[in-house]
Amino acid sequence: TTDTTTDGDTDTDGGTDTTDGSQDTDADADGDTGSDQTDYTVPVTDPIEAKELKETLDGDNEAAVEVSAEQNTVNPSTGDVLQKKVIAKNADGQYVLYSRQYSGITVAVPFLSFLTEELASDVLVLSGETEPFAVVTVTIYSDPIVRVTRADEEGKWTMTVPIDILPEGEHTAYVKTNSRGVESDEVEIAKFVVVEERSLSNTTWIFIVNVAIAIALLIIALTVQFRHKRRVVIVKPTAALPARQKNASTQKKSSDDDDDTPDYHSALGV
Repeated sequence: TTDTTTDGDTDTDGGTDTTDGSQDTDADADGDTGSDQTDYTVPVTDPIEAKELKETLDGDNEAAVEVSAEQNTVNPSTGDVLQKKVIAKNADGQYVLYSRQYSGITVAVPFLSFLTEELASDVLVLSGETEPFAVVTVTIYSDPIVRVTRADEEGKWTMTVPIDILPEGEHTAYVKTNSRGVESDEVEIAKFVVVEERSLSNTTWIFIVNVAIAIALLIIALTVQFRHKRRVVIVKPTAALPARQKNASTQKKSSDDDDDTPDYHSALGV
């Protein structure tokens, strides 16, 4: 179909061209307006175009990939990241990241806010730019561990790798991309060290401290109660003596009193 536009030129694609300031309605491969994922899944068959695309992918991986590291504080009950802290490289230009393994109580207690556990977790953050909708593959050796994502319509991509899934030791990360059937070379993008750190969770420590306090208070209470019992003097009433025994005791007491009376006559020589 041939159409004539206001600027006097003609095009043959069924829509107006860019010369007259109007947008062409079927500029991309699948006949619709703009670029979409379908356009970037059509394999490249021309060898020259494939070579050029590979060079572009390799260049993007060499220059456009950024690597950073963060320590995230996470609420385990919701998975929400409460705080992020940037981790700097060491003197050797490497990231030293910690794989924290928590033992004990690691669950949040909703009705006791002071027992809410917050877990620290290190992550490696990778990002870059490549061809729109390209498949990005990151491989971390020595295991290896493979993570895959896809770039957006602008070619931007981001990937977060939790350090807890990696074993202790030195690691190297590589990236490669694939666009329209053309794959780039695998490029090294980062070196880092993982240190395993085991510890009791904060909730466990709080629980232990509270149990210790409760036991101490119980011991103090028992000690005070025991000392109080020892200070009480129990006075038992004397049983009544039989009548004969009572009279004998009375007479004996009177006799003893008479013996103790001074002999005034002897004292006067009478």
